[in-house]
Amino acid sequence: MALRLKIVSNNAAAAGDNPRWTFGVNGGRIGRHTSNDWVLRDPDRFVSGRHAEIEHRGGTWLLRDTSTNGTFVNDADEALGPDRAHQLTNGDRFRIGEYEIEVEISGNNDFLPQEQAPVTDADLDASFEVKNFISTGRRERDAKAPARPRPEAAPQRTVPPAPQPPSAASAMQSSRSQDQEQWPGLAAFCKGAGIDPLALPAEVRGTALAQAGQLLREALVGFSELARTRADFASEFGISSGARRRDATGAFARIAAVEQILEQLLAGRGAGDGRAIDEVRAQFARARQHESAMTAALREALAAVFEKLNPEALEEQLGRRAQGVAGAELQARLWNRYLELYRATAQSGDAGLPAVFLVAFARAYESLAAGGSPRGPGDRE
Repeated sequence: MALRLKIVSNNAAAAGDNPRWTFGVNGGRIGRHTSNDWVLRDPDRFVSGRHAEIEHRGGTWLLRDTSTNGTFVNDADEALGPDRAHQLTNGDRFRIGEYEIEVEISGNNDFLPQEQAPVTDADLDASFEVKNFISTGRRERDAKAPARPRPEAAPQRTVPPAPQPPSAASAMQSSRSQDQEQWPGLAAFCKGAGIDPLALPAEVRGTALAQAGQLLREALVGFSELARTRADFASEFGISSGARRRDATGAFARIAAVEQILEQLLAGRGAGDGRAIDEVRAQFARARQHESAMTAALREALAAVFEKLNPEALEEQLGRRAQGVAGAELQARLWNRYLELYRATAQSGDAGLPAVFLVAFARAYESLAAGGSPRGPGDRE
């Protein structure tokens, strides 16, 4: 069962490469940020970073509004809001920013409202009367054959009903058959995870693989969000080292649909010719490097700003302290020069931070992310 969404307004081309999107039963997110499943570009920012969520529950599709600007369903004047969900039906339309989106739901329903009761052997016996067929054939033969004396009717015998197989035994046999079919896959999964399959309770073995798939999907969604966040951070702070470029161009940041990443990793392929397991380990390593480098670079950048504003260094440039009238003139010159120095140092750069801070931070971050060690106070230029 699938939910297909299509932009029907005349601005579909502005949304980017995907004017339509198909959601599976795992649902997904819609918004401006690249971490969403369906990314809608919007330079005017009418579309929120995470604008809406699609959820599949019990055979129905639900739309949830997680935006600040509102999601409007079927030309409603009031936004859906975060406190309630709208059950989508075929042909519904809803508005996200300047985009009008139409809903199409596939005809196959995997969740029937009422399951039909299984046909038992007793029902078959009741509907399939062998006597009717026998008597019909006999009447045809009697019509063609010459008449003969009718013998006395034999006493009617009561035919006992056929014994019914116990339903509990059938259910147990079916359960065993399912366990036997699932066991090779479960055993292979547990081997890869490094656990004993027999350690899992019997009642959860049937759903363990589905649970593992959901956990893997959420982990990869998190990896993608972290990779994009690091790439955005590097761009904002002017960091251009190789590790940051790999974040910006790697699969976890470049591929918008997590299904493509799942297919690639489950096929055993990582970045380039690498293995899938190496790609996952690399993601964890980059996250650790990012945290360590950011903390150390922050210390060095702040130290560079304070060093720039050090009044003793300014005195060294303009001469030693003087006494009397000359001393007062020197103090006035020092103060005026210090005001100029402060304005130049505190002037904001592209990221809204002082340029001195940004340059020192980017230099220290690139060095530490590449495997260098933080410098001490005496090591600064």
